[in-house]
Amino acid sequence: MKYIIDTAPLLNFLAAGEQNILIQYAKYRRADLCVPQMVDLEVHGHFDYPLNRFKGTPAEGTWGKVAGTHIKILPDDFDTAYGQSLMIELRFIRPPSANHTKKDLGEDMVMAHAAVLAVQGHEVEILLDERKAVERFTHYITVHLDRRFPGAGSRITFLTTHDLVAVCQPEWMSKARDRDALIKSLARFDDGLVAG
Repeated sequence: MKYIIDTAPLLNFLAAGEQNILIQYAKYRRADLCVPQMVDLEVHGHFDYPLNRFKGTPAEGTWGKVAGTHIKILPDDFDTAYGQSLMIELRFIRPPSANHTKKDLGEDMVMAHAAVLAVQGHEVEILLDERKAVERFTHYITVHLDRRFPGAGSRITFLTTHDLVAVCQPEWMSKARDRDALIKSLARFDDGLVAG
């Protein structure tokens, strides 16, 4: 099983010093914890921007410790057979007529990797909080992926930060004392989490 994380939830957990939750959840699910290379680049881009909300948090130092060890970086190299499959899926996920911005690219690479892995027979869980992205990707799975690869879409599930917190065990938390405190800690970096 693969467990792929989008940029925003990843940074929230790192900034709150709660990256162990991601690591332990992946172990609990017997999954490889992964991010696309594009998400890795987006994470570094956040650290390079001086006014970013993650500047001055533990996120930057922690990412240097977990990337490549606890969290696998999935290559976005289009010159490989795997990369060619990514490119095909991206054409369906990001059609030229849709006017997607560079801001969406990390999310879209998450979905492209998930699709390719699902077609290969892997079960894939995606941590993604952006509701519009989940709706867009669900449409892509139904209209494009499952028509070409019947059943592949059923191997992909979406998970939100709230879903993850709901199954989080107390011993996974590094700083928060309970789930309510954990949400408050994460919400310091993403106020959308307060509403749930």
